Amino acid sequence: MQMKRFTSVLLLLFVFFAKSFAIGAIQSDTVFCNGTKSVFIDTTLGGTWSSSNIKVGTIDPDGLFSALTAGTTTIVYTVGSNSVSQIVTVLQSPAIITGARDVCEAGTTVLIDTTANGKWFSSNPYIATIDSMKGDAMGVATGVAIITYKMPNGCYDTTDLTVHTLGGKVEGMNLCVGDWRVYEGTEPGGTWSMSNGTAATIDTFTGKATGIAIGEDTIIYTVTNICGTGVVRYPIYVHEAYSSYCWVSVPAVATQAGGLKIYPNPTQHSITVTSDELLPITAISVTNLTGRSVLAQDYNTVKAEVDVSNLPNGVYLIRINGTEVRKFIKQ
Repeated sequence: MQMKRFTSVLLLLFVFFAKSFAIGAIQSDTVFCNGTKSVFIDTTLGGTWSSSNIKVGTIDPDGLFSALTAGTTTIVYTVGSNSVSQIVTVLQSPAIITGARDVCEAGTTVLIDTTANGKWFSSNPYIATIDSMKGDAMGVATGVAIITYKMPNGCYDTTDLTVHTLGGKVEGMNLCVGDWRVYEGTEPGGTWSMSNGTAATIDTFTGKATGIAIGEDTIIYTVTNICGTGVVRYPIYVHEAYSSYCWVSVPAVATQAGGLKIYPNPTQHSITVTSDELLPITAISVTNLTGRSVLAQDYNTVKAEVDVSNLPNGVYLIRINGTEVRKFIKQ
């Protein structure tokens, strides 16, 4: 009889504590700007989330809170008959920034935010400046500055302001005979040409230039933007294919995974390709820098001699087993 009574007491105590166990505190910020989102967390699993004022903010089953309008709401996390809550304040964010987001160097534009009492800031005044009270922005140098309009309550909106220049700049290095590289303009969307085309050619739209003869030439980049039509002239020199400028960065022996080696480089007569049993040589192909195949042969060996004596002098790409690609120079 006493045992049954003791068991009943234990059962009642278990039910009592099961119903009244403590739920972990809600983990989150308490102040948000409207239009933002944040994840609420509670270490007690298996509960449900709710918001007392869904006009101010909503919360989904995973605890993702969406701040909608200025005001307060209470976020409640419920597990069984127990719950914990947290009061959340949503502050008013400024309106979306409007106005022209492109400006020329030394040019001006006016950015507008219809929400009063905010101040303007530039992330990089060396690219663009802005009057903190009026939103009058000025381009200083080519680039992109992030413009921020911030309210006294800490809420803010941002936009990119791009500063352009007439023509911009051309970036790239010199060329080698038979080699190619892609030149780039800091102002996109322009067209490319060469002043005479005797030392190099260039694709009108991509800026891909190929060296064809030793000598000087000038790249001409023409671009039209909000600043007008500008022309940039960029002098280049095309070096001899097997000069120190062209092959100084190409190793005499290139070692790859599996013991793959390619030598000599530069070469006059042949290229030797060696491997080990882990990576047998099954195929070798050679292309020039325009992508045209000049040699292809199948192998089944760990050492292959590739005769390139009949190839014109220049720079070539050798591909081993269809994947490993290296540059070599034929003298």
